[in-house]
Amino acid sequence: MSKGVLLGFGDSWTFGSDLDPRHEKDYLELTSDYLGIEFRNFSRGGSSIPHLIIQLHDFIENHYDAENQYHAVFFLTAQERTFVYDQDRIVEMSPGYVNDNNTDNKRCESYYNHIYSHQLGTFNLNITVLALQQICASYGIKDYYLAGWQEIQLWPTIDQTKFFNSGKPITTLFTEDNNFKLLHTLTNEKNPYLVHAHGPPGHPNQQGHVKIAQALISWIEI
Repeated sequence: MSKGVLLGFGDSWTFGSDLDPRHEKDYLELTSDYLGIEFRNFSRGGSSIPHLIIQLHDFIENHYDAENQYHAVFFLTAQERTFVYDQDRIVEMSPGYVNDNNTDNKRCESYYNHIYSHQLGTFNLNITVLALQQICASYGIKDYYLAGWQEIQLWPTIDQTKFFNSGKPITTLFTEDNNFKLLHTLTNEKNPYLVHAHGPPGHPNQQGHVKIAQALISWIEI
């Protein structure tokens, strides 16, 4: 008999940054507890949407078991984030990136000043999702997608039925009318589902993770 396993891929939101691991759980673990299946979290804080492919490949190469039934939840972070290779080292990049390695800072500054555009971010998002959907189909993995805190534009070639709430940002769960607000606006308004100690952009607190898990529980088909 196949064993159900819930997989999580994404950035610090999926990882559960700012939660107290002694008594708090991220939305992936909360969802798996309710569904009664195992979970594996392959997220990485500060990572990008293209990095989801790296995370998925790591799972397939090192942990995949064809006898299991996998349910993979992909969290789409800020689309301006990306990464580059410095020999064998992955260097994450985002606006305002600061690293002890001055070379990384100069590379990042040059990229966002001279190369990056919103159109490029949308392109990278869509080609990443297309790749993820194809890989998951090849390995029999049921895939689900959560847009993070940005409104996104999806190409018609994307299977949009796999997106929560038709691709609306997951942060709409944190508003009274389920309408979109910028993340820094929610943080400045002291939204009850976000951590405010560190200022924008903020991470979900335990209430926020519970809110996301409740949405996933009613959406994921086991």
